[in-house]
Amino acid sequence: MAIDLGVSNLATVVIENEPGACIFDGRVLVSRLRWYARNRDRLQSVLAKQGYKHSKRLHRHVVKEHTYVKDYIHKVSRWIVELARRHDVGKIVVGDMHKAISRMNIGCQNNEKLHRIPFGKLVAMMRYKAKEYGIEVESVDESYTSQTCSICGVKDKTSRKYRGLYVCKHCGSVLNADVNGARNILRRVVLNLAKIGIVGLAT
Repeated sequence: MAIDLGVSNLATVVIENEPGACIFDGRVLVSRLRWYARNRDRLQSVLAKQGYKHSKRLHRHVVKEHTYVKDYIHKVSRWIVELARRHDVGKIVVGDMHKAISRMNIGCQNNEKLHRIPFGKLVAMMRYKAKEYGIEVESVDESYTSQTCSICGVKDKTSRKYRGLYVCKHCGSVLNADVNGARNILRRVVLNLAKIGIVGLAT
């Protein structure tokens, strides 16, 4: 199983030899996080005008936000691990985007969305839940996976279009961009294993 992490699509999941994909919507989480942020900023502004930094109301708001995020991430990680169990998956590979979040710059508005999402927590929760069932979770380099066609293997950064589309200029394939990225993450691991003779090369 391979997972591509993102903003609009929090987690795009593909499974080896399975034609479909499972996408966990991240827009609800982003919207709620922005709502919490706006209200937190408003409360802090009111307190600052009164000469205070903290209040019980602000504390309750922060606790409520943390509880919501923890619950949301807990549910998504559980669903992913249960999906892996149903398909007898032995290893889950995750693109390591979450490790480089602090260094990414994709514009003010997108930066705000990206930096609010707790990708690290999601991966950590998946890891400890999966461990209970003997499933390994590994972070892998996802460089160029969004620019490469998972059908023909040609790399062209101009093939990734707006609205989450990947249109390959070489073979003409039209794919969901996140599904394409997830399949490239999976293919990268399968190819590495094939090179050392552990598995056969998947198509």
